[in-house]
Order: sequence, then C-alpha cells, then structure tokens
Amino acid sequence: MEKENETKSKKDQKKDRRVRIRQYGNFRGYYKKRNAGTPENDSRLEFLRKEWFEDKECLDIGSNDGTLIISIAKMFRCESILAIDIDPELVERANKKLRKAAESEMQIGESFKNLNDVVTFKQENFVESQHPELYHTVTW
Repeated sequence: MEKENETKSKKDQKKDRRVRIRQYGNFRGYYKKRNAGTPENDSRLEFLRKEWFEDKECLDIGSNDGTLIISIAKMFRCESILAIDIDPELVERANKKLRKAAESEMQIGESFKNLNDVVTFKQENFVESQHPELYHTVTW
C-alpha cells in the first residue's frame, strides 16, 4: 500500500510538472523539431529584411531558447535585442547559447560587436509587464 502511494505521488508530480511546463504554451524542444537543431536551416530567416533589424532597437516576445534571435542579431547586425520569454528554463538555455555564440565569434573574429552587448534574454510575462521603451522592430 505504501509503495502504491509513493508511485502515485511520483506520477502526480510528473503530471504537475508537465502541466506547469505547458502552462503558457511554451515548447522546450521547438528548434530540435523545427530545424533539426541547426539555426541556419530556419526557413523564417529568408523572409526577414535587413532594414528591419540593422542598427535598430528590437524586442522579441516569446524567444524560446534564443536560437532564432541569436541568428537575427548575427545576420542583421542589430543595435540591440531584448528577448523575453515566460519560461525561466528556456531563458537559461538562451543565455547559455548566447555565451557560446559570443565566445565562438570572438575566437574567429567575426563579430561587429560582442553579441553579449547586443542581445539580452530576460524571463518575464510580457502580458503583465510594462515596456515604456520604444522599439523599431518587434517580433514574436
């Protein structure tokens, strides 16, 4: 009986975790399914225009793990991008990817600016937050 209650408790915990993960529609494995894990294969990039981002202040809402935003910052040389997501785990992953991308660019001398100075990932609920700043470009 005790073992049955313990197992049930673990199942309930797992279910609660799944519900919490998807509470806002966030999808942690998005880019692995969409692009086979490589940002260069993201077909959305071909529809974006340089003039929307180059030397612009940008805001991204729902940045997931940051894969697309880092690609945009590198390709289009944004002045800055504030990228927000409600999921703290996704923001943590995005910051790890950003550090790795910035280190990689510094090693090969590719960057026009340090990516760490251009891209900021922040965990917040956009619906409940206030952004009095003005942005040239907003993506979501």
